[in-house]
Amino acid sequence: MRARCLTPGEDYNTATRSVKDSFDRLRTEIDNIINSGKNQTLPDVQALFRKELHFNLKESGVSERVLKYFISCERIIEEHGLHGCFEFEAGSKEKCCLLINSITPEALKEEVKNALCYESPDAKSDKRKLHDLILAKALEQDREFRQSKRKRILHDVEAPHQIHKWEEKRMKSKDD
Repeated sequence: MRARCLTPGEDYNTATRSVKDSFDRLRTEIDNIINSGKNQTLPDVQALFRKELHFNLKESGVSERVLKYFISCERIIEEHGLHGCFEFEAGSKEKCCLLINSITPEALKEEVKNALCYESPDAKSDKRKLHDLILAKALEQDREFRQSKRKRILHDVEAPHQIHKWEEKRMKSKDD
């Protein structure tokens, strides 16, 4: 080995390093993943997200509501030291799955799941695309809710007038 290093002028110590040194970086990454759980224990992640991740329905703006939902997800991951669980492609897919399963109200969750199957299957593993999909469906639902609310208000306003007219006709027929 020394003779081989002398010919090209290569440093022997650089060319030969211990096998242990070559695995140090890998070992450090593995240790980080293992130690990433709080107190070195991994909680029931599904139950944790079911309990802590919800839409704040009191938030007036739909865009803000969806954004805060995603921020809340990141906060939960940070607080519980779960970054190692959501690295790489499989982790990203799992995070999207948890985000989807934690959506409330149920009607919105069903619309998002339906869209994931037939419109945007790639959003199952891409957090940005999932955000855009959830936002679009939430805005759609909000529009529908506001329209139905307007119709109810108009109906409630018109209904007394219709009853009043019916009452007038009845009174006229009694007078006759």
